[in-house]
Amino acid sequence: MSASILNPNVAKMVQSIELTSFTWDGVPVRVPVFSVYAIIQTPLITRSEYQNNKLIPIIELDKYTIPIVDPFGGVVEHAPNFAVVISQLVDNQFGLFAYPADHIEDNIVLSYAQWLETKPNIHFYQA
Repeated sequence: MSASILNPNVAKMVQSIELTSFTWDGVPVRVPVFSVYAIIQTPLITRSEYQNNKLIPIIELDKYTIPIVDPFGGVVEHAPNFAVVISQLVDNQFGLFAYPADHIEDNIVLSYAQWLETKPNIHFYQA
């Protein structure tokens, strides 16, 4: 992930950023609200698939197949209390994946500069 998650021309105009905050295995995770597609309570894992030698749980909602991936690169070994579904656009292709969460916290607002200084090193999922 690059140093900026926004286009440099847009980043110059942004004063603050709202973040969805949640915990996974006791570790706080924060992602921009604009990237959160949905938060699903008690997601039903319908199947699992191996990707890059890791067993990835899958949830299926209507026409969407959504992998649940550990935000820290580990393996999701138990069903989470929540699935924080993230939307992403890669090479003009829309996709969804989810981060597992034990608890959903209140959203927070940081200055954009502060977010760039303190954001965790979370890499977006690519199959």
